[in-house]
Parts: sequence; structure tokens; C-alpha cells
Amino acid sequence: MLSHLDLDGPYSWRKLTSEESKDVVERLRGLETMTWDAIVVTAKKFNHAVSCDSLCKSAKNRLQELELDDLDELVSLRVSSKKRIWAIRQGQHCLLLWWDPDHEVCPSEKKNT
Repeated sequence: MLSHLDLDGPYSWRKLTSEESKDVVERLRGLETMTWDAIVVTAKKFNHAVSCDSLCKSAKNRLQELELDDLDELVSLRVSSKKRIWAIRQGQHCLLLWWDPDHEVCPSEKKNT
């Protein structure tokens, strides 16, 4: 669902390149055939819920600007090693929110560094 698609700000979908769009569409088409359990439990290495408290400052600020700062968590959907789609889970629906091509919304700590 696209009602929350952010077209402005640091994680705007307008920054999606035509080459990236092919990967995003392919990924979303694959996810569309899966249950939430399969997406965030079975494939939790690639997709998972993330507490909004764990997001970077600019992501938290953007949630405030969008009046979505009352959310407890977002869902990170992996497109590639760095590229992420951020979404809001609403029951059985997935509301696409951000495009994060550089894994900036919630950078992960590298192990053993």
C-alpha cells in the first residue's frame, strides 16, 4: 500500500534510480506471495521489525515531520546487502514508507570490529 510513501526528505522514493526500481519491484513481488510469518520470522536475517528508538536521528525527525512518531516499530525489508525498504506493518498490510539505498535509517554494527 502506498498511502504513506514518503516522496520528500532524506529517504524519499524519488531518489530511487531506474536500475534500483527493477530490484525493488522484483523484491516486492516476491514478498507479496509470502505471509508475514515467512517474511519476518523465517527470513528474519533479511527482514525484521526495528524499534523506532533504534533509528538514526534523521529518521526519527522525519517520523515527527510525517506525524508518525507514535509508531513503536517499522519493518526493514532487505533488497540487497545495503539497500532497504522501510515499511509500516498494519495488520496484514504493508505500508511502504522509505527507500534507504545506503542502510542509513538504522545502521548495523559490524561484528568483530
